[in-house]
Order: sequence, then structure tokens, then C-alpha cells
Amino acid sequence: MTAAAGAYLLSMVRNRIALFFTFAFPLLFIVLFGLMSDAGGQMHRLAVGALDWGVANTAMFGVAYADSAVSAGRIRLGRPGQQPRR
Repeated sequence: MTAAAGAYLLSMVRNRIALFFTFAFPLLFIVLFGLMSDAGGQMHRLAVGALDWGVANTAMFGVAYADSAVSAGRIRLGRPGQQPRR
């Protein structure tokens, strides 16, 4: 292990919040959803809801997402319609 990797690991162990959200929090969700899938089909209902929400969100706001990306490019350039310098 290099000195930089060792220092990073040591700082992460000292920072208990980062350690919790890196290891314990994901494991908690793995156990939680694992228990739900073993409970008899609960996971199937969650998956359908999440997919349905994603499709509806894209259908509703897809134009706004695309328009904001174009607007962000214009704002970065300074004036609407100005071409980037190369």
C-alpha cells in the first residue's frame, strides 16, 4: 500500500460519518431489500412503481431538461446565439 492510500484510509476511518455512509448504509439497504424480496413479491411492486415514475418524469420534464442544457451552453458563452471560440 502506498503512503497516499494509507493516509486516505486512515482519514476515512477517523471520519466516522464517511465510514458509515460508505459501508454500513449500503449494507443496511442490501439487507432491507433482501428481506423484502424474500417476503413474497414486495420487490416486484416497488420496481414497477420506480420504473413508472421514471417514465412519467421523463415524459413530463424531458423538454425542460433538453432546453436547460441548451440554455446553459448559451449562458456560458455570454450571449444568446453566440458561437463558441475554437
